[in-house]
Parts: sequence; C-alpha cells; structure tokens
Amino acid sequence: MSGIFYLFTEDYVNASNSLDKAIKLNPKYSVAHFYKGYTFSETGKTTDSLRCYNYCIDELGLKDPVAYETRGNLLKKLGREKEAEKDFNKAKELKDRARR
Repeated sequence: MSGIFYLFTEDYVNASNSLDKAIKLNPKYSVAHFYKGYTFSETGKTTDSLRCYNYCIDELGLKDPVAYETRGNLLKKLGREKEAEKDFNKAKELKDRARR
C-alpha cells in the first residue's frame, strides 16, 4: 500500500489520499483505517485520529497490539489515563497470547 510509504516519508497529503483510495476500495480494511488515524495524529488532528483508531479496533475488530498501544498513547496524551491503561493492558494480553 503506497499510503504507508508516503506516511513514513512524512508526505501526509499523499498518504492520506492513498489511504482514502484503499478505504474506498475496501471500507473494512482495518489496517488502512489504522494508518489513516496515524496520519491524522502526525498532523495534529487528534479527534480524527481517535475516530479512526476507534473504528478499526472497535468496529472492524482489529486485534493488533500495536493498534491498542497507539490508541493508548493518544488517549494518554489527551489526559484519558484510565482508557489508555485499558488499551495498554489489551496490547499486553495480545502480545502474551501471540507468544503461546
């Protein structure tokens, strides 16, 4: 997915456009929603970022510890410590389960 390439080269406009195309092709592509949230986060749009993270985790069922840690970090940054702690615990649980 070229959106990830653009994201990691800090070309957020092209990253966002590419991720929008991926989401349009497959609205249930949870990884595209996650990276769209990351793009929003990197450009200071925390509300939009959290919306994307919530959607890919809560609605689409993404079970990735990185997604939970990333959302937890954003929640912590927003002063929502209890919610952040839940995400950090879920990330740890997923990591522990993957090791078995």
